[in-house]
Amino acid sequence: MASVPSRKKITVITTTFNLIKGQRKDVFIKMFKSVHAQTYPNIEHLIIDGASQDGTLDFIKEVNAKYGKKQLRVVSEPDKGITDATIKGYKNAHGDYIILMCSDDYYLRNDALQLLADALEKEQADFACADGWWMFCYTWLADLNSFTYRHPFLISTMLAKKELFDKYGYFDPSYEMVADYELMVRLLSNPDIKGTVVPKTLTVLRPGGFSQTREKLFVDETVRIYKKYFNPACKLTTREIKALHFGRATKKLCARILKSETNPRILQSIQDAQFYGRPALRHSNAKGNWYRIYNQLYKCLHGEDYFTRPRGVGVKYKKSFIKKLRGKLFGKKLPPGLCRFCSVIYLNKRKRVHFIRKYSRPSK
Repeated sequence: MASVPSRKKITVITTTFNLIKGQRKDVFIKMFKSVHAQTYPNIEHLIIDGASQDGTLDFIKEVNAKYGKKQLRVVSEPDKGITDATIKGYKNAHGDYIILMCSDDYYLRNDALQLLADALEKEQADFACADGWWMFCYTWLADLNSFTYRHPFLISTMLAKKELFDKYGYFDPSYEMVADYELMVRLLSNPDIKGTVVPKTLTVLRPGGFSQTREKLFVDETVRIYKKYFNPACKLTTREIKALHFGRATKKLCARILKSETNPRILQSIQDAQFYGRPALRHSNAKGNWYRIYNQLYKCLHGEDYFTRPRGVGVKYKKSFIKKLRGKLFGKKLPPGLCRFCSVIYLNKRKRVHFIRKYSRPSK
């Protein structure tokens, strides 16, 4: 009986630094378990640590001893930041395919890597990507043609051939915040590179990551990307670039770009930009705050996240949870980490949890 040929190796790159000091042990375990539960048979999990001094390396060993099912390699040395650490991961990867999984995020499905690898090989593409859930916000639908006016997909869903990065380069170290977006624009604007999309939600992106902590630098680097890849004849101003990427492009602006741009991929993307309606963030209203506070309080009561897949909390869950919450938490000390949700709860002198009335009522 002929032996079944082994699948090509996938390297999953994760960067870490002082997990214990940053109180991120729980989210790391969630990520680690999701990687090592993957059904794809040939996976190398490569963790690049920035020379942590708080016991992170010992913690990783303990987690691997308890949950590890795949090959694990840990490289710990000083780095210049998350972009530099990710580049080190690419250089140290032994896999034929590479994918990035941040220590805060995780896979929603155990067959996520299997689906991506199957799609990549079936379509004979250079990379494959999929939909992702931006927790408490919305599902980020992958669209390879949308790279001129939004992130076309979440970087954690992108499985690519290592030889693709060998030829066209990986993260650009000059970008501290948006190196992933610069890589997407570089690849998607090249007509010689082929990508494919898996129309399933495979990963979760937690809000509050590194790219969401320094807004000004994030915007400035995004503007640099547009000025680098768009034809100078378009004469895009900073204000117009912000409108195109963060707001909504006017038909007049799109018409000017279509008249001056020569790259066929960019032209095709701009054609869609003038009809794109940017979705509203859920956490900008009372309903969204409910999603966030519910999950945090549930975690304090039960020790795990309530949200394990992209679904909301129905009205019946909200009503029953309010009653249980008042009975279990009222009179107790405020659980650690909840004081930062000041828009929903506040801490009085007796350290009791109180809800602002409009947030405690089910949204109509």
